[in-house]
Amino acid sequence: MEAAATAADTVAGGMCMSSKIGSANHGRAAVPIPWLVRAAIYAVAWLPFLGLILVFVPRFEPLFRKLDVRGELPALTESILWLSRVNETLG
Repeated sequence: MEAAATAADTVAGGMCMSSKIGSANHGRAAVPIPWLVRAAIYAVAWLPFLGLILVFVPRFEPLFRKLDVRGELPALTESILWLSRVNETLG
């Protein structure tokens, strides 16, 4: 099906347009991020999620209990409640 490619599918030099989509480097070499900096970025990115679990989930536990009794509590929410309870017992 290579013959079916149109002029709109290619750019100068015969490269496919899709290979350029999402490329922010524009031909420059990517600079590697050190592992410690990457770990710090991931740690900071998880802070809002952990804050929600530690602060807000215990406030809604009565609502979650009602849903659990009816059998309507999703498994992911059960896991988050378990993590919240573990945090309360250890903290």
